[in-house]
Amino acid sequence: MFFIGYLPPYNRGFLHSFLASLTIDPILALFLTPFSLFLIKKVFNFSYSVKDFIIKLNFKDYILSVLSSFSHVLIDSLHHPYNPVFMPFTKKSFNRLLLFNDWVKASFIMQFIFGALSIAILIYEGEKAKSFKAFIESALIK
Repeated sequence: MFFIGYLPPYNRGFLHSFLASLTIDPILALFLTPFSLFLIKKVFNFSYSVKDFIIKLNFKDYILSVLSSFSHVLIDSLHHPYNPVFMPFTKKSFNRLLLFNDWVKASFIMQFIFGALSIAILIYEGEKAKSFKAFIESALIK
């Protein structure tokens, strides 16, 4: 959105609303998953056959994608200055969940928490892996 002229913080539109997290976001996630797996496998030169790119989607996958997108919107509403979580019903920002009523301080805290969690996960996966290829496969594909 930034590259087509919507400057922050108003570049967070309908896809950052609770309604979209229940409808459009899961569809996009389920559509883009095979494409991202294909790119990862090509970039890291994994030798998989075409049948490995066929994903059999079920209701569990939809529920997981809804939970992921809904939690993304919820976590974003804790630390962004503009939160259109009730779009398309209103474009007004819903800031009652904003931590400390200060988006800069809240952003710093959230980035620190999720950065530490990401590093911990990468260290855990790295210790389990027997090689770099196994690490990439376990962290990004499985």
